[in-house]
Amino acid sequence: MSIYQGNAEGFLRYVGPLTRNIVCNLSRSLKKGTSCQGILAAGTRCKKRTRLEAAHIKGQERPVIIATILEQFNVKDDEYKVDLREFETAFRKAHQNLDEVIKVMCKSCHTRYDNEHQITQGYPIVLEDEYGEEELVKLEKQEVKEVEKNINSNQRYKTQVLIKVQSKHPQIHNKNMSYSRISDANGLWNFDVNKKKFEDDFYFVFYDQQTLKTKVAKIPACTLNLVNNSTKVDAVRFYVKWEDGKLMERTIGDLSEFII
Repeated sequence: MSIYQGNAEGFLRYVGPLTRNIVCNLSRSLKKGTSCQGILAAGTRCKKRTRLEAAHIKGQERPVIIATILEQFNVKDDEYKVDLREFETAFRKAHQNLDEVIKVMCKSCHTRYDNEHQITQGYPIVLEDEYGEEELVKLEKQEVKEVEKNINSNQRYKTQVLIKVQSKHPQIHNKNMSYSRISDANGLWNFDVNKKKFEDDFYFVFYDQQTLKTKVAKIPACTLNLVNNSTKVDAVRFYVKWEDGKLMERTIGDLSEFII
């Protein structure tokens, strides 16, 4: 098992090239037999076949995906303890439905798409060489700042949400609860919880950043039939969505009865 422990900036220096290589290798399959998917001013498709890049769709940007995954490994403040194999698995999973995350575009269409959708330009994932060394260094620094911005935003919302939750439910504290907002990567609430924590009452805090609403579910001690969905031996992974007025977990099923 390989573990990184340190701050976000140090982690990004390591993981940035890895994530770019993963996306680049995955995107080459999209490039085969296709052309630029950018839309020109006239409303027609660009269709260039040279100087192509992998462009992340708005809401699925690589810094957003990285920040969402990294948040799960936060120990305190700007300190993270990351299982690198688990991070890579989660990152690949976020790109499972590749055509919903990536579009193949030429450099000019990619830049225009980012500008139109107010996406900060990050380190490019080029399917053909196009950038100079000086420009790549500049873009890498921008990308690090963008990931840190997303992490800080997530942490700020988390702090505000938990203050409100704990004012209504003072029995909830950091050791008996797990917080998640809806992931930009898969559209679900994602939790990783040590199995031993369910030996006592445990709380899930669900934050919906679109509606700004929060739900809390209390799991009484030793009531869940736990199924290990995690790569961690001692942890259980939960994937939850709001469906037809119910909190539905992928494996366990309806958790609505536990809402307090």
